[in-house]
Amino acid sequence: MSLTKSQAIEQVNNSSVSNQYSLVKKLSGPQINKQLKHIIPGGQNLTELISKEQLPTAIFTWFRRCRHFKDVTLAMCANYQDRKHNETLVVDFNTANRLPEWEIQGKKWLSERVAEILYMDNVLAVKVKKEGISVILDTESTFSVDSDDWQPHLLFTPHKPTGF
Repeated sequence: MSLTKSQAIEQVNNSSVSNQYSLVKKLSGPQINKQLKHIIPGGQNLTELISKEQLPTAIFTWFRRCRHFKDVTLAMCANYQDRKHNETLVVDFNTANRLPEWEIQGKKWLSERVAEILYMDNVLAVKVKKEGISVILDTESTFSVDSDDWQPHLLFTPHKPTGF
């Protein structure tokens, strides 16, 4: 339930409206910076259950888990930082826009780009930020579906857009 301007003014400690910063903070609501982890259902058998043609649709469904996000990481490994890896920017986005590229083009478009990247060899994770899409590759080429730390999951940083 959103807060109206008159309700926010009543709740602000200062009875005068001179403290505009407090009023704006009250109206915008709490800032969410905590990352949400979403384990992909059936992730252990992901390669057997989802074909190459179905992968963009599946990723789109996973992305819909969080309506608005600042960034998202689709990781195949439980913790890719424990492995020797190399991060490379693969797709550049236009950062001059106020909104991220996936808010303009759509999450379906984003899921198609991520699916193309996931079919590269030795992929540990795919990171999507406002700057672009990065791929994290296993430099030792030892990671596979049979690895002990195979655990596909998503890490979202939710974003609540302002209502103004």
